[in-house]
Amino acid sequence: MSAELPLAEPTAAPVHGEETTETPSATGAARPGPSKTLTHSIFRLVAGRGAVIAVGLLMAPVLTRLYAPKDFGALALLMMIVGVLEGFTSLAYAGAMPLAESAAKRRALFVLSSLIGLAGTLILAIAVLLGAEWLAAVFETPDLAVYAWVIPLLFLALAMRNSINMVLGCEKKFGRVSIRNMVTSLGTTGTQIVAGLAGLAWSPAGLLWGTVVGWFAGSMVLSFSSIKALFRQSLEPFRPADVKSVAVEYRRFPLVELWSDTMNKTTLHLPMLIMGLLFAAPVVGLYAFSRKLVLLPTTLFTFSSSQVYYVEAAESVARGDSVASTTSELLRLLAVVTAFPFTVILILGPMLFEVVFGPPWREAGVFAMILVPWIAGSAIVSPLSWIFTAKRKSGERFAYNAVSLVARLLALLIGGLYFGAMIDEVWTARIALGCCSFATLAILACMLARALELAEVSRRKAALTLARSYAEAILLLAPAGVLCWGVKSNLGAIIALGVASAAYAALLHRRHPGVARKLKSIFSPAVS
Repeated sequence: MSAELPLAEPTAAPVHGEETTETPSATGAARPGPSKTLTHSIFRLVAGRGAVIAVGLLMAPVLTRLYAPKDFGALALLMMIVGVLEGFTSLAYAGAMPLAESAAKRRALFVLSSLIGLAGTLILAIAVLLGAEWLAAVFETPDLAVYAWVIPLLFLALAMRNSINMVLGCEKKFGRVSIRNMVTSLGTTGTQIVAGLAGLAWSPAGLLWGTVVGWFAGSMVLSFSSIKALFRQSLEPFRPADVKSVAVEYRRFPLVELWSDTMNKTTLHLPMLIMGLLFAAPVVGLYAFSRKLVLLPTTLFTFSSSQVYYVEAAESVARGDSVASTTSELLRLLAVVTAFPFTVILILGPMLFEVVFGPPWREAGVFAMILVPWIAGSAIVSPLSWIFTAKRKSGERFAYNAVSLVARLLALLIGGLYFGAMIDEVWTARIALGCCSFATLAILACMLARALELAEVSRRKAALTLARSYAEAILLLAPAGVLCWGVKSNLGAIIALGVASAAYAALLHRRHPGVARKLKSIFSPAVS
């Protein structure tokens, strides 16, 4: 799980170029077919995520009028540090709970994870007390020295949340997880708004207090009854020796899983780390806000379509059947669903950010435009890339991700360092993000070509499918673009955008009637 901005519950979307430890299958292995209970549970979580995303989008315009980009930048840097350290909240022992053979062992693992979380919080508090000034100097952000106290608090909240998540997961109480996600989001944004109105506006303090309150509220809600039930499930009395026993039995988790998870988390937060080292807090805040906002709508769809496609592709491969039809159908769906919203951002991003979030956030819209090739490519390639796993080609997938990571790192460093001495910081950030975006897109294009080859789908037909969808979106949005950039009429552009949206919806219904049914099958919690 990633931790960035308070627009939503921190989650990790399975988007390539944005690595994550979350996979569409709990085991990573193909199953004969998802049971109704399994699928229902997955989509109950998806429904909860959808509600969290809706809250984030609705509250974002309020937050951007209460807090400055530099405040979001300070928060993003602090959340990045907490996100990288997430695995150490339990030394990965929490992840062993679903594998425990008995309730007594699950109970002992929960106690062990909780003790490690408390010890880690204490160590981190001491480290922050001694190193806050150093942290502020490294990122050249004085606010980090003032507000570094939030790091151990969020670390403790994360430790509680992860351990309790496993307890709820073992009990298959996924509805409670969804409720907890909503409480976290509402608690975070609600407290941030109240804090801003109460006098903490234009200060990182309001954002940070809101995040702390929301995370602790989400960790505690509906949790006590589950913890109590966990201790009552076993007929055996609790013994401290049980904790030592499970620590030894499941030592593979801190020895192996912890470091794999930490590497993934570091990879996930690498762009934010580089941006924080190269640029000032206001620029970091604009980047973090734009990236998070553009990712929010695609996160839910990407995870859901990945789940469905991986299971279907794995079943087809196991039977020796072709996956060409399934892959072509998903590619067509992805093209149709992503083309219009991403083209809107590409053409009207700065204007929309300025109108919706306020003038100080226009540059975030420019960053969003620059990020569109990267994120749009990721939204299409991510679900289809599970063909590598279905075809037992995970090594190739890892290689593409590794190359993408190196390419992004080099692009950011070259774009930021080479041009930094020549032009102002904002233009340097634009160039660095542009280099990163198009370098990642090039890797994603190669990855998509290989995925289509494995699925035995014509790359020429796939390219035509993508080109047709994006060409339609560009033609429909061209009048809005002319009014925005040529005539300089924001009102006219917004009206034209509304007309284009209606026309696109009608075109979608007429030319792609199966898309609505496919979307319903992916997002409906009652799907079987």
